[in-house]
Amino acid sequence: MSRVFPVLLLLTLACAAVATADEFADVVIIMPGEDNPYWGNPTKVAPKYPVEALQKGITGCLTLGYIIELDGTTSHHKALAGNRGFEHSARRAAEQFRYEPSEAYPEGRRVFTANTFTYEISDSRHSDDDDQDQEDLASACSEAAERLMKGEYKTGAG
Repeated sequence: MSRVFPVLLLLTLACAAVATADEFADVVIIMPGEDNPYWGNPTKVAPKYPVEALQKGITGCLTLGYIIELDGTTSHHKALAGNRGFEHSARRAAEQFRYEPSEAYPEGRRVFTANTFTYEISDSRHSDDDDQDQEDLASACSEAAERLMKGEYKTGAG
């Protein structure tokens, strides 16, 4: 029995991998910044600022990848880059996104895409340099996610 278990485990994992590959076989990848010909007019919900991050004055961004399903909802949310402390908030917001199919593709198409959520604390005392810092941070977060999606580097985060 002890020799059979590893073989059964290996076969189970192999079957699961095939099922997972089949599940995503029809998904088209739209890179950040690319036009999405399949979906338009998204209804997006702003994320809630995590209370602990707000209390500690933590700012940052998180790029979240997800699949737009045929009904315009989102699924399979995955943090791609940025501050993981914002992941739950970003995921909750993205779960509420709704997309309308484009006129060119009224039936829709399953698409993997990404959205960068930027978390900043408004303060009337901040300078234009602070605005530039936030833009630089959001840009760096988006670029990191794009490199990850292109396979230019891998992350150990899961």
